[in-house]
Amino acid sequence: MGDLAGGPPLPAPVPEEEFAVYIASVHPGRLWQGEILENVPQWKLTQEGITASAAYPGPDHQVPEQIAIEVMPIDHHFVILISQDCDLVQDFDARAAGDESLLNLFLCDAFPEQEAHARFQNLPDRWQKLKRNQMDRYQFLQAVTPAQDLQGHGLPALVMDFKDSFTLPTEEVYERLALGTSRRARLLSPYLEHMIHRLHSFHSRVALPKDHKTGAGEAQ
Repeated sequence: MGDLAGGPPLPAPVPEEEFAVYIASVHPGRLWQGEILENVPQWKLTQEGITASAAYPGPDHQVPEQIAIEVMPIDHHFVILISQDCDLVQDFDARAAGDESLLNLFLCDAFPEQEAHARFQNLPDRWQKLKRNQMDRYQFLQAVTPAQDLQGHGLPALVMDFKDSFTLPTEEVYERLALGTSRRARLLSPYLEHMIHRLHSFHSRVALPKDHKTGAGEAQ
């Protein structure tokens, strides 16, 4: 074996503060994977609205100029953009040329730590696992400092629930950036990739009809 003591000196440790988790969003400009948006409304058809719209199922059917469709609002206080960066870049460039290439954006809800903690108030062990990102369904994200926030206020720690994911039309989200939806911050590498990997791992689960048998006596 070689003499480790005689090798080149190890690099000096990098202070932890240099590993930034976030950077402030930039506006105007394209949306980014891992970007945090605030106040994103979503309008969903009610059961009555679904029934009314079903009377005109396709473009070949004659639709009156005005039909009454009942919808209900869903307020997404904080969301994280999940769509791939390459798709976002291509779509932004296409829109600058009067076209589009990404019809919908993939988003995931994120809840302030205090609100998320209330769900686990009687499950302290699970809450501690969640905060260490040891629960497949959730992603804990540390607080955003004012310097990392486009609005300059900072954000509390957030908890993503991977089950609370949804889509919105890309054009609608860009329009809403001028109508009350705020861009705040975005995750940096490798924290972005860590979150994306965990989210897609959760959504890639494979349900088995039954678990593997354990023990020699259980084999068939």
